[in-house]
Amino acid sequence: MDNYFDILPGEERIIARLTKLYGSYGFTKYKMRKFEEYSLYLENKSFLSSEYVLTFSDLNGKLLALKPDVTLSIVKNAKASADSSEKFYYHEKVYRPDRHSREYREITQMGLEFIGAIDEVGQTETVVLALKTLETVDEDYLLDISHMGIIEGLIKEAGITASQDKADFIGYIRAKNPHDLKRLPAVAALSEEKRTGLVAALTATGTGRGALESLKAFSDETLISAVKELERLFAVLDKSGYRDKVRFDLSLLNALDYYNGIIFQGYVKKVPHSVLSGGRYDRLIAKFCPGGIGATGFAIYLSELNAYYSGGEGITDALLIYKDGDDPYLVEKKAAKLRETGLSVRVEKAPADGVKAKTVIKFEV
Repeated sequence: MDNYFDILPGEERIIARLTKLYGSYGFTKYKMRKFEEYSLYLENKSFLSSEYVLTFSDLNGKLLALKPDVTLSIVKNAKASADSSEKFYYHEKVYRPDRHSREYREITQMGLEFIGAIDEVGQTETVVLALKTLETVDEDYLLDISHMGIIEGLIKEAGITASQDKADFIGYIRAKNPHDLKRLPAVAALSEEKRTGLVAALTATGTGRGALESLKAFSDETLISAVKELERLFAVLDKSGYRDKVRFDLSLLNALDYYNGIIFQGYVKKVPHSVLSGGRYDRLIAKFCPGGIGATGFAIYLSELNAYYSGGEGITDALLIYKDGDDPYLVEKKAAKLRETGLSVRVEKAPADGVKAKTVIKFEV
């Protein structure tokens, strides 16, 4: 079967491999409609990557939207509880404005969602699956990891309450701007040890593990708990052979209204921006499923890969050549036997221009 995967066009190859991967972990496929009621997205606009949503009215006058996001649709229909979990993977198209133009694009993405009673085992499994997803695309990959609890703890310990001060603080963290960060009154009022630790965490290089140590200068319980959770996660990933594939990055941030735990973004060698993103979003699932259950997941944007990973298009395993007078039944029987071995087979009377094949086989009775 792996041989079959290798000759599929780039995107189809990745989809086939990820379908097998997610299924092997017990995730079931989730299929959804192309559109949802617009109110779902209107009420959760800050969760979306763009505030712009394509809308239309159905024949009954109800305002609908071409889905800009998959996670919202899944959590809306979730039936998980503290005693029963749901694990879904999906392969869907979403509709969003292009990041470089004002045109809407149809974007293919694949991902998974784990909803229910999530402990560190479940969270670790999700991160490992994110790593394996990136590895499916390219063996040269990297996953940046952070924790929203660290940002929450820093804000509390610095005593930042005003919305503009909070926005400035988050903005400087996201931009990795220690110069302006230190000039914020709340940060300037911190002890020298804490300011130094904050800057060290923000500007860490390499795997960023030393940044977790520098954050221990703070005493906020939420922050310390988040640091310890990350340390345990990194320890497991190190033992699993991923030490050089994961990096702590404090500047990685998601919406505080929705995300509350470990978050991450993934990169592969040929693409100049992130192609995978995900994290823990208990606060979003709480809006739809009360009862204290958790939710975590991620998505990989397959459309973002097409321009960079296109190997395999149009390549067939075998080209079976026949000649005038050959029995059509026997030609097709030969091709069928080859296909039973897992090969893709193209039948032609003579080699055709533009047809690529790994091997050419002449039909003989």
